[in-house]
Amino acid sequence: MGTSYTTHVSAVLDPTRKTASADLSAKQFHAVAPDAATTVAVSTSFGYGLLANAPESGDQASIVIFGCAKGKLGGTVKPGDILMATTGGELIVVALADAAPAEGFCVALEAGVDDDVIWVFVNGRNPQYVDDGGGSLSDAGALATAY
Repeated sequence: MGTSYTTHVSAVLDPTRKTASADLSAKQFHAVAPDAATTVAVSTSFGYGLLANAPESGDQASIVIFGCAKGKLGGTVKPGDILMATTGGELIVVALADAAPAEGFCVALEAGVDDDVIWVFVNGRNPQYVDDGGGSLSDAGALATAY
């Protein structure tokens, strides 16, 4: 008799019971961030978490802030890539720049291309830096101010 395996996916949802500040019914699996103390909107700067449901304005938003979740892609990724949010809340590979850290907040668990929905691991804000060639980080002071 063969062995049967069951896959369990665990995720931590934001316990603060935030609501959607606008209609997010078309933004399931997109990155969101707080836009006020009790509401969230599609992320325009850094990813706070991924929207697990599709709330309309004023409805409770289920936001995965840690663990496995589905994410909507805005470009091509491969397993292991650190991902950040676009201004539209889609996930792309972290774009490193000399001027400032990029805000990665999840890791791709599978490959995908623009508009795919894939499994990712949400693990919080992870500033990524560029080595300036002199053995130090180009924006080392930003780590203290990024949080």
